[in-house]
Amino acid sequence: MIARLKLFSGLLCLLFSIQVFAAERNYELRVQNVTKNFTGVDVTHALAINGSIPAPTLRFKLGDEAVIKVINETNEPTTLHWHGLLVLYQCFQNRFDQKNLNP
Repeated sequence: MIARLKLFSGLLCLLFSIQVFAAERNYELRVQNVTKNFTGVDVTHALAINGSIPAPTLRFKLGDEAVIKVINETNEPTTLHWHGLLVLYQCFQNRFDQKNLNP
């Protein structure tokens, strides 16, 4: 009984700490056509996010809510994809997808 109480109180503390330290993380990403020179030749059709190739790193902590505004400043539709982000599809079915971002 005491072990169960300790486990329950430990889980309760963990849950509470996640909520206390959780924050809303806001990012604005601008997709832009840029000219870059990586190999001695100007490439005039490179895509950058906020002027950066590769795109900037977005940082989150467990429990944070991510609000990401993406603005397509190119003259054609584009999409973004993410690396290192673990999201359960069942929890976020229509909130995290790969729709075209029109200019």
